[in-house]
Amino acid sequence: MEKINSQLEKASEFRYFALLATFVFFLDFNLVVFQGSQISALSYKAIADDYNLGQVVVFFTLFTFFMSFVVPLVQLILKSFSFLVPYKWSSFFFEDQWKDIQPKDYFYLFQLERYAVRKSDAVAYEYYKSLLLGRKREHELEFYCLAFILSIFLNFYAYHLNDKALFSWFIPLFSDEQVSIAGRMFSIVLWILFLFSCYFGVIRGGGFSQAVSDKFHFPDNNFRND
Repeated sequence: MEKINSQLEKASEFRYFALLATFVFFLDFNLVVFQGSQISALSYKAIADDYNLGQVVVFFTLFTFFMSFVVPLVQLILKSFSFLVPYKWSSFFFEDQWKDIQPKDYFYLFQLERYAVRKSDAVAYEYYKSLLLGRKREHELEFYCLAFILSIFLNFYAYHLNDKALFSWFIPLFSDEQVSIAGRMFSIVLWILFLFSCYFGVIRGGGFSQAVSDKFHFPDNNFRND
């Protein structure tokens, strides 16, 4: 159980890449659709000569709208839809790691919080805050992975307008044309990142996994019954 938690903690660091990649793919989408250019054509001279402050403000406004409204809305729709999915299907994405663990050996986050408050236990409360921070990072990972997926879909549309859009990096894996080994390897890496993001952003973040995110292993604890 501790091994699983450790793996999730390491995976949560991916959220920084997912956020940056979302920004880059969204920027490329905007350049293709609204400016008739692409991010690979950007240079200091092009930025100074072809773009003004107003366009920059508009872009950041659109990006903020995308991150603060579109992504949460899609996440909400996915979670609502997940309630309609039969348990047998959703359980495919979840292996029950708790079935062999006794109730005395696990607790829920809210139980630890109540215990710390009732007992005025500073150590327990610090432990609660550290677990809460870990869960916050996991939720950020799921959110940014979903944002990354959506930005890729937007860029897929941009690719149909300009074949030099960033989505072109995904194409070599399926292309019949002569492509370098490095190009195909890079394409494979991108698809792996895409699938990784689908798992965390859609399966977990969308509620299709039955994993319980606020349940923790702690042998012989008395957080539940005290």
